[in-house]
Amino acid sequence: MQFNSINDLISQHSHTQPHAPAIHYQDKNNHWQHISWVEYATQIKHVASALHAQTNAEERFGILLNNCLEWDILEKAGFQARLIVAGIDPYAPPSYQQYILQDAKISILAVRNIETLKRLTLETLPHLRLIIILEGTIPSDFTPIKVVQYSELTTFDMSETLPVIRSDHDAVIVYTSGTSGHPKGIAYTHSQYLHICFHCVTSSKSNTASRFVCWLPLANLLQRIINLSATYIGASLYILADPKQLMKEIGYINPTFLIGVPRFYEKVVAGTQTKIASLPAPLRALSNYAIRLGTKRVYFMEKQISPPLWYTILYAILDRLVLKKIRTGLLGTNIQFLLSGSAPIDLKVIHFFYAIGVPLYEGYGQSENIAVIALNTHENFRFGSVGKPYASNEVIIGANDEIWVRGPGVFKTYLDGNTENKFTADGLLATGDKGHIDKDGYLYLSGRIDDMIKISTGRKITPVKIEQQLAASCPAFDQIIVIGQGRKHVIALVSLQPEIKDFAQSEWMKAISQVNEKLADYEKIYGVLLIPPLTIESELLTPNFKIKRKKIEERYTAAIETLYQRIEHMPLQIMIMKADPIP
Repeated sequence: MQFNSINDLISQHSHTQPHAPAIHYQDKNNHWQHISWVEYATQIKHVASALHAQTNAEERFGILLNNCLEWDILEKAGFQARLIVAGIDPYAPPSYQQYILQDAKISILAVRNIETLKRLTLETLPHLRLIIILEGTIPSDFTPIKVVQYSELTTFDMSETLPVIRSDHDAVIVYTSGTSGHPKGIAYTHSQYLHICFHCVTSSKSNTASRFVCWLPLANLLQRIINLSATYIGASLYILADPKQLMKEIGYINPTFLIGVPRFYEKVVAGTQTKIASLPAPLRALSNYAIRLGTKRVYFMEKQISPPLWYTILYAILDRLVLKKIRTGLLGTNIQFLLSGSAPIDLKVIHFFYAIGVPLYEGYGQSENIAVIALNTHENFRFGSVGKPYASNEVIIGANDEIWVRGPGVFKTYLDGNTENKFTADGLLATGDKGHIDKDGYLYLSGRIDDMIKISTGRKITPVKIEQQLAASCPAFDQIIVIGQGRKHVIALVSLQPEIKDFAQSEWMKAISQVNEKLADYEKIYGVLLIPPLTIESELLTPNFKIKRKKIEERYTAAIETLYQRIEHMPLQIMIMKADPIP
């Protein structure tokens, strides 16, 4: 059967399993409720009818809400009304939200309440003509823009004839991360949306019994694809209103798999290690031994050899006594695997989860390709790689080791009509990422081409490699940015882990020295500038936690210059300096 949009699948599920739970959500008291497939389809049709009566085809519809049932219904209703839906991160700074609303020419906007609108400058949004509000009211003198209550949409007359959706109609607008400038908008079609859902379901071996969890902000493309994949196969989706409550609610949700950014997994590992450290000495020793033993699985997997019988028996015993308790306490009894994307993840984090019996698969993608470019899976996995390219992608290594991609998920143009040299002469997407493919077909990343550092001697340095080694060598370091463009030496800008209170200079210098021993002379770290934690609010991180390198350098220009001056006077000693707080 041919499906033109995800709405066709919702309609099918409403007939084949009408009373099965479609979405589990939290009410105002944070109690879990659910809506059936037939109720879900009916709500979407009510809201779609109301939207269609008040909008024109292909208008841009912005949803500025935290994760909730209404977010999902509004998106699907927008599709049914032939609107193009853009998710806007509710946790992003107002300046970022304002930029997306302006750049995408949003004409319909859904918000939680008037407080959201107060953070925006509505008079600078000339295209905005309809606001949907979920809670409370808006005074008539607040804005001349038409305002409707969401509750009015849910009871709208469904006799309205809805437009026909073709697979080549635009469905969504997503934005690039904006690490090196303003984010750029991209429109994708219903066909492209369905294409990636099919591949996600196929690679994850999900079925109607699978439990999907929605906890990342729905402005995040990967999270929306996960949600749509649940809809694609008719599985249950659990929508978590507050992402900070994930670990608290995970026992109830009991997910089949989980997606996250590296930062999340790092915190889970750190939290687990802290709990183990607080156990009585015998239990602490047993837990640490079990994890060390579990980590040996990585060795056997990398060497592709079978473990000895003694190891297999001992691991089985410790898994039942120790590791299973750690695993289920963290992630529930149903967890099969974890997915990580958005940024490189430390191999030690992957090793930890393998040690406790949960595979963590790293993948690779870009906003300019709605399809995942490469992903490790149960059948095809290699530590340190981002897996094999998805079957629908043609991936080659081009000039300067740049990764080039062609496939049905690749974008055609940004919203402004430009492609900004994103395509090769042969029509492949030039990703801007460096990498290589090994003899077995696994893709490895080695950093962004734009992030490469060329020091004054002409040598080129990949900062990511040094940053990962520093992170592994010095656990006190949290966020690390290696810089040195045009300089004689490189330095690192470092924020500390939140629990670190003492300035342990000698300890850190020892860790840096150990890293320097493994680096070429021109790669060695000559100085460290301690900076405050990077946050989304400070606009030094993107909403999906990617580091804005150029902006960070600009923010701390004066401190960087001071540190380099000190290095020139004491070139044989590693300098560690605190940056003054930036007002």
